[in-house]
Amino acid sequence: APAPAAVDDKVVSQTNFLKGFLAQLNDKSQPSILDGLYQIAITNAAILYEDKSLNVLWKSRNSDIMFTRQKGGLLVDSIANVEMGEKPDAYIRGNLYYSWQTAKPNGVVYFTSFNPSLLVQYSEKFKDLAGINLPLKGSVSFEMDKDFRLGYGRFVMGSEAGTFNALDLYPTPLAVKKFYMQGRFEASTRQAILEHLTVDFDGPKAEIQAQVQKGPEGHFLQVKGVLENMPMDQLKTYWPEKLTPDPRSWV
Repeated sequence: APAPAAVDDKVVSQTNFLKGFLAQLNDKSQPSILDGLYQIAITNAAILYEDKSLNVLWKSRNSDIMFTRQKGGLLVDSIANVEMGEKPDAYIRGNLYYSWQTAKPNGVVYFTSFNPSLLVQYSEKFKDLAGINLPLKGSVSFEMDKDFRLGYGRFVMGSEAGTFNALDLYPTPLAVKKFYMQGRFEASTRQAILEHLTVDFDGPKAEIQAQVQKGPEGHFLQVKGVLENMPMDQLKTYWPEKLTPDPRSWV
């Protein structure tokens, strides 16, 4: 199909440009106009970024970004508010480090007031997050390869009150009092491991571990968990019908 190929060509072009620029920053074989450039700071900036892969226009009214060239690599520190369509804005802080030796970046992103359910208004590619109506705070650390493709990463996040219906597991969203999760992912294989998930439904509580694999026909999900303070007559409310339907019907 011509359209995806054109997008891929553009990504390759951008990647090659970035590789060339970083190589020039680290090139000591000949004098360069960039030799004396060690730091750039951008403060109180308004940023408008068009994400062509998602067809989304991201907006930040107030951002600070600092680029620092170090002996071992390039360090980028940033903090920004991101408009989500509702108040309050999400606040995101990022630290990215590019190593001269490995030619690979790694980083960590910290966030607060980030509501995944609001992302679907910007792109259908976020539709799996539409049911997570929670004001999240937490962090995601990640590694990338030499072509800046996302690889291994870890995440930890929590939230106060909201509603939960990830992947449309329930007929209607469930009210959540508190939420916490941590785990890891491998983007190259589209796999995520949920090491620990705790959900307080303002009475009943769930402790869950899970593995998610995304394939061409949808999601493959393995789950095991424990329910506490759960009245038997409410069990079907919290046990998704899509997960192990036969045992659920017996209960």
